[in-house]
Amino acid sequence: MKDNGLTIYRLSKLSKVGYATLYDIIFQRTNNPRINTVSKIATALNEPIERLVKKEDKHEKNHLENQKI
Repeated sequence: MKDNGLTIYRLSKLSKVGYATLYDIIFQRTNNPRINTVSKIATALNEPIERLVKKEDKHEKNHLENQKI
């Protein structure tokens, strides 16, 4: 989103994903968004879906590593 200079509101309009849903995904209130939701977001951002999933995996890995400490 930041790379494209988009707000949550604008991404919501472009992706046709509800603002509240996007907000929950971005602020990690939703741990497992539906694949069709992630696909819509990826399409709106003109990014491969794998890029969005990989970022999520990195975050999860870092979170798990921090819990071990």
